[in-house]
Amino acid sequence: MLNAEWPWHRFGVTGVYSSVLMMTGLSINVLGPVGPVLMRHLSASPHSIGSIYSAEGLGNFLGSLLLGPVLSRLRPHAVLVGVSALVFLCLGAVPSCSALHQVASLYLLIGLASGLGNATANTSLTWAWHGAAPQLAAAFNLVNSCFPLGGSAAPLVVLASERRVGNSLAAFSAISVAAL
Repeated sequence: MLNAEWPWHRFGVTGVYSSVLMMTGLSINVLGPVGPVLMRHLSASPHSIGSIYSAEGLGNFLGSLLLGPVLSRLRPHAVLVGVSALVFLCLGAVPSCSALHQVASLYLLIGLASGLGNATANTSLTWAWHGAAPQLAAAFNLVNSCFPLGGSAAPLVVLASERRVGNSLAAFSAISVAAL
């Protein structure tokens, strides 16, 4: 399904898929370190912030369910571009939200993009490495290790935003730019 004329094609797409999973890890896990600031910004209780995580989980589930119908109509790389654009728009809008339900709605969409992006990347990886089973296993390990790598980088992005801009909510904008 993927054009593999370029000799390093498999490695190139593996890098792209790794960056997609790293971006989704960053976008979801930024909520932890920004949680207290977001809670004050929205005048929300600590318990109500959990609804954002629930919305993201539901979106992730729905995005994974959409994989079959979406990939039967669109090329995988077009899906990944759309996913990245959706994450860019939603994360960039989080600092301007004034209510908890707005952030939860945005994170429902981010979860949808994350589920669809992760499933598309993993499915496309099997197509790119078709016929190379030992290398496919290593590629899967590499790509899927990038989600927690992005999650681990989230506190560093928040700290850098707080130190540079003076507002940790700016981390949402920094990560949204990284999505593109």
